[in-house]
Amino acid sequence: MDGLRLNVLIHMVQKTDGQATEERLLLMIKSMERYEGSNAALFFNTAQTLSRLSSRKAEIVKLTIGLCKKAIELEPCAAAYLVELAREKVMLYDYEGAMQTYRKAGRSDESHIPALYGTIYIHIMLGELDDAEQQLDFLEAISESIEQSSQLPYLKALLAWRHRRDAAEHVRFLQQAEQTHLKFLDKQSTPKIFTRFAKLDPDFLIALSEEYLLHVQFVDLTTSSQSSSINQNSAVRHGIDILTRVSEELPGHVGAHLLLGRAQLALGELNAATVTVSTALDCDSRSASGHLLSSQLALAKSNHRAAAIALDQAAACDFEIRRTPAYALVKAKLCSFKGDPGEALKILQDAMQFPGLRDERATGTLIAVPVVERVAVFVELAEVLSELSRVEEAANVLAEAQERFQGTSEEIRILMSSSMLAIKRDEFETALHMLDAVPHSSPVYSHVQEFKANLHLSIRHDKHSFVQCYRDLVDLSKNAHSYERLGAAYLHIQAPEPAVAAYEQAHRLNPEDSSLAMKIGHALVSTHDYLKATDYYVTALQAHADNIGLRHDLARLFMKLEKYGNATQVLLYALEPVGLSSEVNKIAQDVQSLLLLAQVYACADRGTKDIFEDGMFVAEHSVSGALLKARDLQRIVLEKVQSALESTEIICKEKRIMAEICCKLATCYLNEGKMDDKAMAAYEEALKADNVRETPPLDWIKSCLRRPMKAACCKSLDFG
Repeated sequence: MDGLRLNVLIHMVQKTDGQATEERLLLMIKSMERYEGSNAALFFNTAQTLSRLSSRKAEIVKLTIGLCKKAIELEPCAAAYLVELAREKVMLYDYEGAMQTYRKAGRSDESHIPALYGTIYIHIMLGELDDAEQQLDFLEAISESIEQSSQLPYLKALLAWRHRRDAAEHVRFLQQAEQTHLKFLDKQSTPKIFTRFAKLDPDFLIALSEEYLLHVQFVDLTTSSQSSSINQNSAVRHGIDILTRVSEELPGHVGAHLLLGRAQLALGELNAATVTVSTALDCDSRSASGHLLSSQLALAKSNHRAAAIALDQAAACDFEIRRTPAYALVKAKLCSFKGDPGEALKILQDAMQFPGLRDERATGTLIAVPVVERVAVFVELAEVLSELSRVEEAANVLAEAQERFQGTSEEIRILMSSSMLAIKRDEFETALHMLDAVPHSSPVYSHVQEFKANLHLSIRHDKHSFVQCYRDLVDLSKNAHSYERLGAAYLHIQAPEPAVAAYEQAHRLNPEDSSLAMKIGHALVSTHDYLKATDYYVTALQAHADNIGLRHDLARLFMKLEKYGNATQVLLYALEPVGLSSEVNKIAQDVQSLLLLAQVYACADRGTKDIFEDGMFVAEHSVSGALLKARDLQRIVLEKVQSALESTEIICKEKRIMAEICCKLATCYLNEGKMDDKAMAAYEEALKADNVRETPPLDWIKSCLRRPMKAACCKSLDFG
């Protein structure tokens, strides 16, 4: 029996084949009924653990509900069993049924607090917030006499946001719930894997992360803002950290991967989102939500063809996905791109009638539409109307959005659209007045300032007002992030000297941040004060000796100054001792160091003077030697990422690096002369690594055609 249960659990943790999981689960249930038919605790514990791992898939949850009902048949008065049944009904969004079961559990045992937690949760989900508030007040009054639980602060968080729109309280209570839950986990040292996953409760952790991610603030991915990153508030980072943990514990949990990918996309972290979405689709290639997210990601990268293909794949996997706001948004944007705003307007007007879009409680399924998607439909509709010169209608749409979404994290998006609409009417000052009306205390104030700065620069070409917006942010909060943004603003208008000063102040406030040291170095190089830049890098490396980026930047600077011996010393220090680490990231860093070292040697070979004054340049210091070491280490990297079952995106990236190394090695052999056989082998390895036949080096082709290797060359080039 233990083997059957473990088989089902492993399949749910590692795999995503729902049908295969269901078959194994049915087999396990039959065996339990036959051999353990009177063991109520076994039925209950099995249902509890597997439901938490189910990703709320209806087919699986219905089966775990059957297990729970069997436990209740055996022990009808067990309140814990009734509460578990109600919790699993919630996973199917059967709130009315769950409420009845919670109340039955309360009647069975009036002192059973989880039953009261459950009824409060249902009141909140049904929008009965006053009733929930009253019952929560009662719980708070007796909280000192009951066992500490993550449920109490979690319910407080739900009410703080849904009843009072208090973002600060919402986040504070979520953090309390998270800390209480994780503290409880740390105390549990059970070796039983079923109990461990039940206590971990991935379903609850994902619910926590969803609440945190309500505070994701809008990032306009379609504009080239000078700000390289948005200040990710701690709430969003908490949500992402939780999802990362769940994804690591349950690599087959597609829902966790997709939610993480959506958060990364919303923050503008496109590379991270690409890897996450690729992982999700590797888990389940038939995931309509995965293909839809892939389409949104392609659109954010302005890859309209890929977006259209992924959107069609999403509809092919699940036709019903066409009735979601996210699908409508992508479809409308693609229509606008193809020059068909009329069709885009029709799609968005239909989307406005979707349940839950205008009013979050007006949805028959009781599954809330994310506020980000709701606002996006309003904003996109206004933009299409504006494009069709129906400006007044666009203004009315945005006015309705402003009223409905006031106080949410998406309010900034509506404000930005309203100001852009004013600018389209040649009312630039009106647009500025809208933005200036946002108080300093607003959580979106910094984003408004950045948006206003970009308006000054892109429309008025006013560099002074552009920078002043960032100076105002520094005056408001003299922290490292404010100075970092000011430095980026100065660099954007090609003013490197004040940029250096701003970055240096940021680094003084946050000396542990080595990325600031790199930015200071880049800014100094852009001033052409290479001596000062060199001194700075050397000093910075004393504080951040393990920062490989700083070391590579210094080596490139020495190369620029034709100080190849110094560049070599800097890189060799990073490579001591080369090849001994077993961590894939360290090996990958060594590969990049060796590639840069090969570049140093190549520049040295082309020099006309003895550039290795200290006698460092000996036989083993050759371009081909460095490339051979890089190739050997990259083979290890490839082997490790493939054995670790990394995403397709990561594996392809490492294959491209391998192909690049081998191509460089082939060219190097040709330059050294009389090494045609080695050049042929290196280039063939490049083709094998990347599976993409790039154009071979011209010198290599000429060499092949001059020598007996002509047949092999023609075969490689598909000449016949």
